[in-house]
Amino acid sequence: MVARTSCFRPSRAMWATLVPVLLMGCASQRWEPVRFATTRGATESFLDPFQLQGSPLDLFSAAPFREVQRGMGNSIGRPTQFMQLNPEQIHAHLASGRIQFAFVDQGDEQGVCAEGAGQVIARPVFKDQPPTCTALFVVPTDSPIKELSDLKGKVVAFGPPNHPALHWAALDALKEAGVQESELRKQLVPIPGSLQFHINSLEAAKAALLKIEAHAGVVEEAEFMRWPETGGNVLGNVLSLSISRDQLRVIGRTRRVPTFPSGAVIASRRADSELVEKVRAYLTRTVRTQERLTKALGLVRYESAEQLEKETAGAKTTSG
Repeated sequence: MVARTSCFRPSRAMWATLVPVLLMGCASQRWEPVRFATTRGATESFLDPFQLQGSPLDLFSAAPFREVQRGMGNSIGRPTQFMQLNPEQIHAHLASGRIQFAFVDQGDEQGVCAEGAGQVIARPVFKDQPPTCTALFVVPTDSPIKELSDLKGKVVAFGPPNHPALHWAALDALKEAGVQESELRKQLVPIPGSLQFHINSLEAAKAALLKIEAHAGVVEEAEFMRWPETGGNVLGNVLSLSISRDQLRVIGRTRRVPTFPSGAVIASRRADSELVEKVRAYLTRTVRTQERLTKALGLVRYESAEQLEKETAGAKTTSG
């Protein structure tokens, strides 16, 4: 009798599971995301927590970093991932190499680079000062809500998560008015027990104006002032997203906060040198030529740390 040997043949269902895994395992470094940290301004999507460039799940406009993310990914030929962390976290991740680059505030540079964790590769050059933002709390003109303390137990429509003004400064303003985050009414969907976030000021105001989703909205003051004074209506807001200031009443304001890190771009000492040069080239050569980028970032250009040192030294020599 001839012994029969068994032959394993994966089913279609198994192939459907195995092929993506095999492809991911065989993928080159080209598809590994380059990770950037920032101390402020990296808003995130609750559906796309990894914030991968080009992801169809990214529903939030992560200004200013979304524009940088798109351009950077195309320039270096790799997906990019931006996340907001505090300086201590950034230092630890730069030291380990888990994060390759970071945008930080001036006061955080020394601590982030401590113990050889990172090196400065570029600095922003602003026209005047780093961009700032103030947010307003708005309600429909006929709302019984008169002040921020009245929002206890109510739903507030915030801007994108992690936005310096439309999220964090707004929560601070509520706390100062005696309203804790835990005292706001949370939503059931898409994430039960979460605050209500919107992609921009217009959507947050519309949510409050329609009186269906929220009792108040948080909007950028500069954007609010650009809306027409009159002419809006509820039906128009639904169909064309138009809105006018006379439909809303301001009940509170946040403090003015920076919207973009004021300090250097730092590279991890563990980052690949070729990658570091690609990122430096994008920042110092490409950004200045893209008006959309400079407007989103609120700056004139980036310069390499070495170039700025030369310019500073030259200025001192001239003045001397």
